[in-house]
Amino acid sequence: MALKFIEQDATTLRNAYQERKAEYDALRAAGRWSGAVLYAGTLLELALKLVLCKHFNVPQLPVIFQVHDNPNSTRLRCF
Repeated sequence: MALKFIEQDATTLRNAYQERKAEYDALRAAGRWSGAVLYAGTLLELALKLVLCKHFNVPQLPVIFQVHDNPNSTRLRCF
């Protein structure tokens, strides 16, 4: 499975959340628990990104929150 990066604007994040949520619901309904748990983690990440956009009142997720291995991420003590 190839990695697919999505745009980090609030509209795209919201659409991705809704798509992943539908997939999560289908996996749960089918009893495919390991797949559902994988999607649950993705849903959490997307939800947190949407909350950050709303909190900072910006349409695009700030770059510092887009990259997981950002060397400056240790400065973010509020999370």
